[in-house]
Amino acid sequence: MKTYDLMGYADRWSARPSDEIQFKVHCDDPRGYAVQIGRLWGPALPDEPHSSYFEAISAACNGEQPAGTQTTLCGSLAVFPPLDIDYHRGFTWFFFFRPTLLAHTCPQTLSRLCLDRGITTTLQVAANSQLELVIEHRDGLRLVPLPVKLTKEWFACGISYSLASGELILWFKGIFQGANPPFEYHLQIQLRFDNLAIATKLSVTVAGLAHSETTNLGSRQSFNGLIEYPTVFDSAMSPDQLRRISALDFAELHLDNVIASWDFSIGISGDIVFDRAMRALHGKLINQPARGVPGRTWHPDSPSWKFEPRCYAAVHFHSDDMIDAEWETSFCYTVPHNLPSGIYAARLFRDETQFYIPFVVRPSTTASCRIAFLVPTATYIAYQNHRSRYFSSANERLHGRLNILDSTDLMFIRNEQFGLSTYDTHIDGSGVYYSSASRPAFNIKPGGRLWNFAADLLIVKWLKAIDMSVDVLTDEDLDREGLPAIANYDVLFSGSHPEYVSTSMYNALEQFVSKGGSLLYLGGNGFYWRIAFHPTKRGVIEVRRTEGVRSWDAGPGCYYTSFSGERSGLWRANGKPPQKFLGVGFIGQGFDISSYYRRTSTAKTSAWAFEGIRSDILGDFGLMLGGAAGLELDAVDYELGTPEDTIILATSEKHSNIYELAIEEVLTPHGATDAILCNRIRSNIVLTRPFYNGGWVFSAGSIAFVGALAYGDINNSISRLVQNVLQRFLAQTT
Repeated sequence: MKTYDLMGYADRWSARPSDEIQFKVHCDDPRGYAVQIGRLWGPALPDEPHSSYFEAISAACNGEQPAGTQTTLCGSLAVFPPLDIDYHRGFTWFFFFRPTLLAHTCPQTLSRLCLDRGITTTLQVAANSQLELVIEHRDGLRLVPLPVKLTKEWFACGISYSLASGELILWFKGIFQGANPPFEYHLQIQLRFDNLAIATKLSVTVAGLAHSETTNLGSRQSFNGLIEYPTVFDSAMSPDQLRRISALDFAELHLDNVIASWDFSIGISGDIVFDRAMRALHGKLINQPARGVPGRTWHPDSPSWKFEPRCYAAVHFHSDDMIDAEWETSFCYTVPHNLPSGIYAARLFRDETQFYIPFVVRPSTTASCRIAFLVPTATYIAYQNHRSRYFSSANERLHGRLNILDSTDLMFIRNEQFGLSTYDTHIDGSGVYYSSASRPAFNIKPGGRLWNFAADLLIVKWLKAIDMSVDVLTDEDLDREGLPAIANYDVLFSGSHPEYVSTSMYNALEQFVSKGGSLLYLGGNGFYWRIAFHPTKRGVIEVRRTEGVRSWDAGPGCYYTSFSGERSGLWRANGKPPQKFLGVGFIGQGFDISSYYRRTSTAKTSAWAFEGIRSDILGDFGLMLGGAAGLELDAVDYELGTPEDTIILATSEKHSNIYELAIEEVLTPHGATDAILCNRIRSNIVLTRPFYNGGWVFSAGSIAFVGALAYGDINNSISRLVQNVLQRFLAQTT
């Protein structure tokens, strides 16, 4: 029986009334698919009817839609405008490169030169990590293997071609400054064709082969590695001339004899690659290769491209880069003027197959409620299509049990072309800096694991159960608009795991609380990574993992984001540990079982918070591993800035030995870092006031907290505690 694929994504996470949302759908079932727009009131829990979490609403796009297949292509490359060349003088193509993947299943294209009269010259890395020159023309194809064994070092390469004489020279030199003498090689061949008319145009691409349909899609035979200063000179050159050119400072290259020279150190935050030559034939990067990375002249005293951009004149290309699937729009939905703010989704379905595309509807212009829910979409995007769960051996150690593949894992295995999360590594082992919402997401849905989006729907479920109206906005809304996005609210809710926070977001939230607003932080491992949103592209984030608990390390010279030039890494390492603002910060994690809290003696100073709660034990139940204190935990740390007058309402206890201290808490490896041996591993529920005369912050300090909040009867101890705090916050701002 054939299994049909049905999937899609929207062009935005957030919309206001009258905005149009474009949905891009792939469906290879010839019968097509059906659409239903609806509001999400919670996650899809076992044994609960569909109507309990998905409320269908009327929309013109509802109903049957025709089948349509979409093409998704990974791989980054650089494309440039056609160049005018002088037939009599010829030309020389020159660039620097450093491979980062030597053996691959298919050739990796370093560059392709296409003359407008029938000759194409492609320089590529063969599967055996040797160079090959492929020459295509009207009379056939010629493959020239080169006796050049590549290493993961920098090389200079030049291809000189005299069109009049038909002489082609390929020159190649290793420029590694080590104990061994630099390797140098050149090849000289004749490429005269009797039927070759006078060529006047040259087309160039680097790091891959552009697809014929459009240059906005991915590349074929992509190169994995770094490329610097691709340059076209206006005459054919000898090996001696090429050798002299390789020693020049290309940042100050004399441009009189240059047709085009693309300097990757200019405009690092964008996709345009700037030509410094007179004609300004600027090119474009496809699929967001890594920028702001150390180049050939980088040195240890140059920490950031902001201060010394010439040391960051390289672009790191990957065959698995993916920033935008570039699908065609399948149907649209215009948000009605009277639609309440909330979390919605387009449900795509056919028979037993269904796929949800979530989106957020904001109020029309100003706050319509006193409370807002800040949906942590930056965290969703960072985790989007996270694959390491099923190929990392660490997963079983973290969970304390054998790994069992679920339907989400199987979707990833079946569909490898939809890009990576920032927790994954590229095929060459380098970290994934960028992630985007502009592609199908298999792990952002109301069903499946209670993690991130599905877990945050528990907050929505709880708010509905207590009959509390809220407005909804996203991380990107807050990043773009700053304080005005939230200034008219009295109380703000966070999600269960607001791990990724930009500078604009952090500043806006601090301003909100300093001016009297109150924040309920209902999660754990929050405000951990400092990120940047793309300055113009919607739904694209960047993170550089430089310390802390991480699946890869950015490495020297890669600590600063290409989008903003800010140092990424932990907020703690950037001088703003979450303890200063939230009262608590990340202390440890474990994924086998969740524990409970015990009320502290200091909680007597806030007895109102426990009104209606009889037991000292809180949260010994929950939908996320059986308790309220689990998964990732936050604790107070006065040395890191927890305000001295912070009230610790409750502290978790009896975590298993699967729970380990966060790596930034371990200065010297000593082995006693699990919760059995280390009493520092716990979660604190706190009330704190980070600013004089400002508002209050309630922090839960656990990702599993929301699993107890919405558990069973809403009068359970965790629910009652949060209701009491919420009512007090609202009363203080009346």
